[in-house]
Amino acid sequence: MHSQGMDIMALGLSGEELLARLFDDFFYGVTIVNASSEIVYYNETQGLIDGIDPADALGRNLNEIHRPDGPAPPTVAAGLSRTPALNRPCLYRTPSGRLVNSVQNAFPIAKDGVLLGCVTFIGEYGRIMDAYAEAAGARFLSARDSAECGCACDRAGAGGGAAADASPEGPSAACGCPAPGPPVRPSSGVTHPPPPAPPPGPQPSPDTGVP
Repeated sequence: MHSQGMDIMALGLSGEELLARLFDDFFYGVTIVNASSEIVYYNETQGLIDGIDPADALGRNLNEIHRPDGPAPPTVAAGLSRTPALNRPCLYRTPSGRLVNSVQNAFPIAKDGVLLGCVTFIGEYGRIMDAYAEAAGARFLSARDSAECGCACDRAGAGGGAAADASPEGPSAACGCPAPGPPVRPSSGVTHPPPPAPPPGPQPSPDTGVP
């Protein structure tokens, strides 16, 4: 079996092992159905989205688990057209009646013009936005900690945080970075001549002005 110039069988994995290693812990839900729409693979993420144990989904018809709340789902569209259905919004209800707002990418599986099944990747908008918000929050905290430290390090990754705030030497000592020096005024680029030398002879006292 060859795909894009690679011999999949050379990996030494069965089809079941390959699917498990690729998709069991995938961020998106992954569902594979046969030509009769019976589920033959259903990953953990899809189970979390639908509230179903993956083992209980195997062998069931996809329409029992994903009841579309609108047009035909991408899995059906891809199967009928024999072409991928990409980035399709899809509203469907789970067996418990929960409405899932998702974006789906469905890819038909065919051989010699005969449809064998379809693999569908499902992302729930709520989970996707939560993941983006969590990542953005982590970046914000990292930038804030670096600013408090006064150096260019990522204080959270250098043993900073509360330990840095409690350090008597200040945050830079706790994170191990050199203490920041005073701000340096940027040069204007203009050079000024040195002050003139005092004239020879007795000089006035700085206190009385009398020589």
